[in-house]
Order: sequence, then C-alpha cells, then structure tokens
Amino acid sequence: MDAVQLIITICLYIVSIVISLLLGMTSRRFNPESIRLPVAFHLILLFLALVFALIFQGHAISQYMILFSICSGLSLSGWALRNTYLKRPLKIYFGLFLFTVPLFLWSPSLLFYSISGNYGHYRPEQEFRLQSNYFLVEQQSMLHTGMEPVKYKVIRKYGIYNKTLARDLDFRKRLVAVELVRLSEDTLVLEGRLETGQSSRLGVKPGMKKNKITRKPVNS
Repeated sequence: MDAVQLIITICLYIVSIVISLLLGMTSRRFNPESIRLPVAFHLILLFLALVFALIFQGHAISQYMILFSICSGLSLSGWALRNTYLKRPLKIYFGLFLFTVPLFLWSPSLLFYSISGNYGHYRPEQEFRLQSNYFLVEQQSMLHTGMEPVKYKVIRKYGIYNKTLARDLDFRKRLVAVELVRLSEDTLVLEGRLETGQSSRLGVKPGMKKNKITRKPVNS
C-alpha cells in the first residue's frame, strides 16, 4: 500500500479504538434506542464494501470502503456491548471487532493489510531460528515500491518482547537457510544459503548491552 493509505489506515484504526472506549464508558447516558442509526450506517457501509469488493476488486475505492466499514464497526463495539436495545447476535457481531486489538499486538502489519483491503499483498516475514531464543528475521516495510533490498535483523525473544541485537543485515539475496557460526558478546557471525545456491557469510558486532550496532569485517 502507498504512504497515504497506510497513514489513513493507522490513524483511522487508532481513532476507532478511542471512540469505542469513549462510547463504551458513556453509553449509559444515551437512550438505548439511539444506537439504531449508527448501526444502520455501519451496515450500509458494510453492504457497500461487499458490493465494491466484487465490482472494483483491488481498486482503492474498494479498499477504503472495507477500511471504513471495519473501523465503523470497531467504533460501535464498546457501545453495542453495553447497549440494552440490541439483541445478542448483534452484540456478538460487534464484539468480534474487538479481536482486532490482540491481532494488532501480535502483528500490526497483518492487521493493517487486512483492514485496508490489501490482505492479498501480505507476505509473512521469513524467520530462521539460530539457537535457543535467537532468531534471524526478515525486515519488512508496509510501503512497497518493488525496489526494496532484502534485509534481515537478529532478535532475541522474551515472550511478547523482542530485543534487536543487529539490524539491516544484507546477504545480497533472499535466504533459504542460515547457520549460526558464532555468537558472543562482541561477535555475531552468520552463514546464509541464498536462493541461487551460493553461500554468504556476514559478521557484525551485536548490540548485546547497547543499542548502537557497528559492523565487524569477517573473513569468508
């Protein structure tokens, strides 16, 4: 997706969460039946999103309609769950939009690709286990120009928290396998096997105790 679409998607999603929280906290002050009009508006958006998805598949107008319908449903979710007018099926329906929050925490890129109608362009990042909780992970950007070089980073996983030890590792091509040659406080050496069948060895000084990363030459 382009930069404008990405910014709109992120901002609209965050605003929708805030609105959902505010409506959920203040919903008791409203007449229970006053939710009918916002729900009807959301359902119309959802219907139009489905129609445009069939007619203008992959077009920007279709993608924005999907985004608006999902964010409108998320905005109403807090209010809907506390509303006494809506029937249980509708409450369950709107409650499902809140599952986007754990998805956001787990994989923001997957969420933003999905709610913006760009799921077909999503590709899971490559991940290679080096040892224990050390991993080599592909660096990805949601802004695609078709000319991005393939780069990797080394992370150490602590549950949902990851510590980046080295980033912007360039093996020249996409990897199909990688082997950890050496890992210590001041040396990280990796040998990757490329799609071409060749091998590429790369060494860096990892940021075990500091964020600054400096490259360290390694003889192949």
